[in-house]
Amino acid sequence: MTNATTLSKPRLTRAGIGRMLTVVLTLATTAAVFFLTAGTFEVSRGWLYYGGLLAYVVVATTVIVLVFPEVIETVNARGKLNKDVKTWDKVFGLAYTAMTFLQPAVAGWDVGRVHSFEAPWPVSALAFALTILAYAFVHWAMISNKHAETGVRIQEDRHHTVVSSGPYRIVRHPFYISLIATALLYPLAVSSFYAFIPGLVMAVLFVWRTAREDETLRRELDGYDAFTKKTRYRLLPGVW
Repeated sequence: MTNATTLSKPRLTRAGIGRMLTVVLTLATTAAVFFLTAGTFEVSRGWLYYGGLLAYVVVATTVIVLVFPEVIETVNARGKLNKDVKTWDKVFGLAYTAMTFLQPAVAGWDVGRVHSFEAPWPVSALAFALTILAYAFVHWAMISNKHAETGVRIQEDRHHTVVSSGPYRIVRHPFYISLIATALLYPLAVSSFYAFIPGLVMAVLFVWRTAREDETLRRELDGYDAFTKKTRYRLLPGVW
């Protein structure tokens, strides 16, 4: 006999499966870009970074889906392409995608051919560990916020409401502070000074997106203005 709980249990849709595959394939592709531009596979920090990160993503995703099945709804939503995403956010998406592949290309070229600087191994290990923590912060945000889609829009079709639990008690945009952190930690993790250039560009892009999204939500989402008085900071507590 099938009970109501079984019937209501969320299932991965084609969009959700596509989203999960996109995350893994993007990580694998950026790793390939890194090693190709390096001109060698003998880059131990590269193997630590990409191998460790891939292992974390696979294990963490599996555990999260099993322990918090409600997050499947968010994964499904993140795999959809919505026409009502703000135009300025589509521009952001193109710029961020370009930087996502440019950074490992620059890093690989630097590490394999230029050798701009040699970060101490403890520094690289710490940067990698902090990257994993940043990814965990993102996953915490996904578990807490079912409206955490990839594009900025008012999700009227999904009964968009303000979320103030989990990491949203700390900052209003936990996804973005985590992604800024990973972009700036990456050069230290793989030991590439020049990789800071696209990393800083990504950081600036996310600060700009945060400002635009915050303005949009204040104007268009009921209850968000009150939320900003409860969670005062957008990205960095005590600063902004």
